[in-house]
Amino acid sequence: QGGNAKLLNRALGGLYRPGSTFKSLVAAVATEHGMGGDINCPADGVAAEPGARKIRDHEFYESQRKDKHWSGHGDIDIRTALTRSSNVYFAKMAMLLGAERMNEIASRFGLNQSLSVFDGVSGSMRGKACQLPRLVVGDRLSISQAGIGQGRVLVTPLHMAIATACIANGGVSCQPFLKAGTEPIRMPRAISKKAASLMTGYMEDVVKRGTGRGSGIHGLRVAGKTGTAQTPSGDDHGWFVAFAPVENPTLAIAVIVENSGYGSRRAVPIVRQLFLQADEIGLLRSAPMAGAP
Repeated sequence: QGGNAKLLNRALGGLYRPGSTFKSLVAAVATEHGMGGDINCPADGVAAEPGARKIRDHEFYESQRKDKHWSGHGDIDIRTALTRSSNVYFAKMAMLLGAERMNEIASRFGLNQSLSVFDGVSGSMRGKACQLPRLVVGDRLSISQAGIGQGRVLVTPLHMAIATACIANGGVSCQPFLKAGTEPIRMPRAISKKAASLMTGYMEDVVKRGTGRGSGIHGLRVAGKTGTAQTPSGDDHGWFVAFAPVENPTLAIAVIVENSGYGSRRAVPIVRQLFLQADEIGLLRSAPMAGAP
């Protein structure tokens, strides 16, 4: 959906390609399965199958525009790949995981569910279910594209916020609610505490030394993941998902800025400002996230 849909509740019903924010969920499932070792990421990228367009890292195109040589990332592990947001790594990781394990992402994080946000006498306010194609064995092209949050993968900001909260919350998230004082209802565990803890460290690295550096706040530990999502027309959408404080998470945020270009350009400063304002009114350093185990 584009900017012309003025009456659309984008948080609940907007369907967007998640771009590199989806790598955090791919990484979570890979970590859960004990995968995440070194993968070679050459400058020339990877083709999912003969004749397919190669998936390359953003540094390749930046170097090409500047008429400079880039040698690629070489052998990197999942932590480094997430920090640098390597498309080549996650395209290859998706193919290593395979169709069935990639399909787990939707069920583990509740992406295939329409989520109730508020139920009242006049009806229900619900978040639209995401659209994640059922990947099949052998379709390496679709699997590799899903690994970097492109292709036919479409998500809502609501679902990405809940998935981010799930990682922050030790692998368990809660049903969303709008009315203050609502007792949180836990969703089934998505990933183990160990995997969630590792992912928290990886996502903090994104903020400390990776693509999310602009969201850093002195004295506040933030973890997150940027995303840049290609669109059928117009400039790319910019994403940033994040939570804080890392040591005692109380707030998870998902921001998408339509047609804003690279994710860290517009989405990251918005999230930083939201964290600053939340801290000013005492929301960040008080009670842990609702439903925390």
